[in-house]
Amino acid sequence: MSNEVLTHVDIQKSIANFETAYPIEMSVLRLGGVYPREINAGTVNPYTDETDTEYFGNIGEHCVGVAECADILTEQFLGADNPLRKQTVSRALVHDAGKRFEIMRKKAVKTGKADDAYSPKAYETIQPILEKAGVTNDVIGYMTRAGQETGHISLPRFVTLTNDSQPAVNTDSVPDMIVHLADDMTFTPIVSAGESAETSYVTIEERMKLSDFPNRYPFLYKEGFGFDRDGKLVMVKDVSQTMSDLRHVRTYADWQVWVANEICRHLVSLADSQTYIEKPGEYIKTLVNTRLRQRNIVAQDQ
Repeated sequence: MSNEVLTHVDIQKSIANFETAYPIEMSVLRLGGVYPREINAGTVNPYTDETDTEYFGNIGEHCVGVAECADILTEQFLGADNPLRKQTVSRALVHDAGKRFEIMRKKAVKTGKADDAYSPKAYETIQPILEKAGVTNDVIGYMTRAGQETGHISLPRFVTLTNDSQPAVNTDSVPDMIVHLADDMTFTPIVSAGESAETSYVTIEERMKLSDFPNRYPFLYKEGFGFDRDGKLVMVKDVSQTMSDLRHVRTYADWQVWVANEICRHLVSLADSQTYIEKPGEYIKTLVNTRLRQRNIVAQDQ
């Protein structure tokens, strides 16, 4: 990848398009404090009661990039007129609407004012915070549901066992798969206020490397899950200490790569069930970047 020239999304053009087509979702990003390229004077961290001045606009740029990717994938594999298209793009657009709260929880954990930042229970704390702030129930619904298809917490829902007890990707919901994959493919670097993040579409392996996952999210390489002898999913805090009666135990990082590539393989099969693609992730990356250029939403002068 070192010699590869990445195609960057024209986020400004995408923002304008989504403001017209998805105004509610864009307002949810503003409520979450992650609206793309918007600089806030500072907000109170509800977990520490301290003012936080960190810039979160690049998160909004990432959300817009993920939504653009999801729209391309939905059009390609479900059809331009499929009624699920708008729903899928909507969910992709707000998937990180609560990311600011996640980062604030992480800061609170470091100061001993919170127990954890990434567990399902930790994410549930967003709702009472929004209720206290007087946010309407419909918008709270957007915020609390945001990101259920993405991130490490979503991985178990995408893994099932076949009749011969082998792992297989759960194909019950193609929209869920598309939102998850679009997030995995969208790389948006961390930038300071006033700077524009150059969002690009890559494979999951490339994104994990570009985003420095091992240093930013070390728990992904220690914790994970597997299955017991009855096929029941079991969460594992340290895969190096796995009990012998568990099978298919992998770290979250390993499952993330596996799930993304299996989703890619399934999407390819929807278009042509007779064709086997050796590297489905590379295939989908090429397809998305090709469609992006055809849509003429590629940033210029990069």
